[in-house]
Amino acid sequence: MKSLKRSKFRVQSSKRIFPNLSFTLLTISLIFLVCQKKEPNLSASPPPSSITLSFEMDESFSGKRLYRITARQAIFYEEKGLICVTEPVVYFFDEGKINSILTARKGEVFTKTSDLIASGEVQLITSDSTYLFTDSLVWNNSKQMIETDALVRIESKKAKMEGQGLLADAALAKITIKSEIKGSSPYQFK
Repeated sequence: MKSLKRSKFRVQSSKRIFPNLSFTLLTISLIFLVCQKKEPNLSASPPPSSITLSFEMDESFSGKRLYRITARQAIFYEEKGLICVTEPVVYFFDEGKINSILTARKGEVFTKTSDLIASGEVQLITSDSTYLFTDSLVWNNSKQMIETDALVRIESKKAKMEGQGLLADAALAKITIKSEIKGSSPYQFK
């Protein structure tokens, strides 16, 4: 019978220790959670510097106008050097005259380089009625060239062609299709 009493004593003794231990662990956990230093969310992008409607901007070099971009809306991110535009229209100039017009659903203007990205139903029409259709393209301002790796379709009065990727000037006078060319034209392709 003595062993039963000891067992009861130990059980009773355990009941007194565990409530104190539970309270101590709970207190330590709460202190840890409350005092825990939260890391800043680095993936959150900074808010825009400003937003404007009816945006218009000219890009020129040595007094020579290179392009004018207009858009329904522009969101400026000054820290990133970026302007995000909605429904951009880009007028490319040569010797003071418009030589082509580009339209898209959205675009980006990099303020440090004046490079452009256009995406979503991109169309470019030249002054001689040559059309370029693609999903996205980049205007490299320092090279004065359009480039894309997307599927492209070019249509003019004399030719229709499709291909994968393109490198061209804004007037589409010099065009290089990167691969998979198909179409019809009176011109010889190399």
